[in-house]
Amino acid sequence: MFQLVIDPAIDVFSDPSSYGFRKQRSAHQAIGAVANRVAKASENTVIVQLYIEKFFDKIDHGWIQTNFPMPTGFEHVLKSWLCSGVFLNQSLYKNKYGIPQGGIISPLIANFTLNGLEKAAFKDVIKSVSVNTFGGGKKILYLQFGLIRYADDFVIVLNHPRNLELVKENVKIFLKIRGLQINNKKSKDIFFSKKNLKKSEPSSKFNFLGFTFMFQTNVKISRIISRRDMTGKKKVIIHPSRENVIGFKRKLKVLIGKNTNLTAIELLNKLNPVLRGWARYFSVSVCAKILNEIDNYVYRRLWWWCTRKHSKIGKTHLADKYFLMSAENSVTSPVQRKWHFYGRSKSKSKRVKGDNFKFLVFTALETKIIAARKIALSVELKKKSSYLFEKDYIDFNAKIANQRTRENANDFYVLYNRQKGVCKFCNKLMEFNSISENKELEPLEIHHIKPLAIGGKHGGYSNKSLLHKYCHARVHKIFGKTQITKMPFRKF
Repeated sequence: MFQLVIDPAIDVFSDPSSYGFRKQRSAHQAIGAVANRVAKASENTVIVQLYIEKFFDKIDHGWIQTNFPMPTGFEHVLKSWLCSGVFLNQSLYKNKYGIPQGGIISPLIANFTLNGLEKAAFKDVIKSVSVNTFGGGKKILYLQFGLIRYADDFVIVLNHPRNLELVKENVKIFLKIRGLQINNKKSKDIFFSKKNLKKSEPSSKFNFLGFTFMFQTNVKISRIISRRDMTGKKKVIIHPSRENVIGFKRKLKVLIGKNTNLTAIELLNKLNPVLRGWARYFSVSVCAKILNEIDNYVYRRLWWWCTRKHSKIGKTHLADKYFLMSAENSVTSPVQRKWHFYGRSKSKSKRVKGDNFKFLVFTALETKIIAARKIALSVELKKKSSYLFEKDYIDFNAKIANQRTRENANDFYVLYNRQKGVCKFCNKLMEFNSISENKELEPLEIHHIKPLAIGGKHGGYSNKSLLHKYCHARVHKIFGKTQITKMPFRKF
C-alpha cells in the first residue's frame, strides 16, 4: 500500500536515464541507451564505469529519514523498514546503515537515494573545447555527455576526456552526502582511441548488465565478404559477457546433475524456462554463436544425464528412448531437428487419449536476434523525467494499443469471414464489430489448433480458429496446451 502511494511522488522526479525498478522500463532499454551513446562515439570517447561499494549496506539512515517523502504521521513505519535487520543462521543482525535487500520497498528507497545523480554529475562541466584540425587550424568541438543508470549500476559516456576528473569528483560528492563511496578497485576508465582499436587492448571494451560492449574497426563480416568500404567502418559490437556465459553453464550443470532421479518430462519442465529466459534476455546482442555453444553444452550434459540415469543400458537404446534421430519415428521434432531430446508421459485426461510430449528448447531457435538500439527509449519520452503518470504516457500507450489492435484485426476479420461468423466449438454466432466503431467487442480469441509449444505455426490461417473466450478456455481444459486439438470439435 505504501509503495503505491509513494511511487508516483518519487517517479516524477527520477532521472530520465534511470531504468532500474521502474514501471514500463527494463534492462533492455538501458542496454539500448548505452548502445546509442557508444555508437556515436569518436576516437576521443571515454567510458567511465564506477561501482558503488556495498550500496545496500552503507546508505545513511539519517539522510533517508530526513529526505524520503513518507506520508505525514507514518515516519515510524520508515524507521521500522530501515531497522528491521537480517535473519541469518538463526540470529538477527541489525545494522545502523543500509537497507535490507529483497524487500518490497527496498528498490524504491534505492532509486530515491540515487535520484539526481545525472544532474549532479555534469554540474559546471565545460560544454565546448577547441581542437586542432589536420590543416593546422582549430575548430570548436561541442562536448557531449550522458549517464545511463540501472539501479546502482551506471555508466558515464563522454565524447572528450576534458571533463573526466570533474565528473568523477561530482559523483563522489553526491555519494558522500548519502554515506556512500566509490570502489576504486573495480572502477575504471575506458579510452576509445585509435591506438587501442588497432592493438585490440582489453581497455577497449567494458561490461554492463551482463553484456560486453566493444568498439572496433575492420570487423570481418563473413569468410567471403571482405569489402573495405564495409569492414573499414567503426562498429559497436554487443555480446554476452564471457563471465555470464561461464556462470550460466555452471548453473545448467548443477540443474541437470542434481535431477537424475526425475523423468525426462519433469527435467524439461525445469530446464526449458531457464534456457528460454536466458536466450530472450541476450537476444538483443550478437549472440548466435554463443547460443549454439549453449545448445551444444546442454546436449552433452543431457547425454551425461541419460548415461548416469541408466548406467546398464546401451547407448543405442538410450538414443531411441530420449532422442528423436529421424523422421521415421511416430513422433517428429517440432523444429525438424535430429537428436532432439524429449520427454513422454501418459495423458491424465480421461477424454483425451494418448501421450503428452515435451521437447527441449533450442536457444538458437527460441527467439529472433534484434539490435539493442531498436528498443531504447525514444527521445521524446526520455526528455521528461517521468512519463508514466502524465498525459503523454497515456497517449503513447494508446497509440501502441491501437497499433496492436490493427495488427490482430486482420486475423479476426479473415477468420470471422471464413467461419461465417460461427464459433467452431459451440456452433453459435459471434458478434463482431468493426474497430472504427468505438464499441466493445464480444470477447473473442484466436485458438491455435497445433499449440506453439510443440511447433505450431503462428503465421497464416491454417493453424488458427476463432472462438468465444469462454469456449477457448473450455478447449484448453479438455485438450490441454500441449495436445493438437481434434477438428472439428466434438460436443462435450
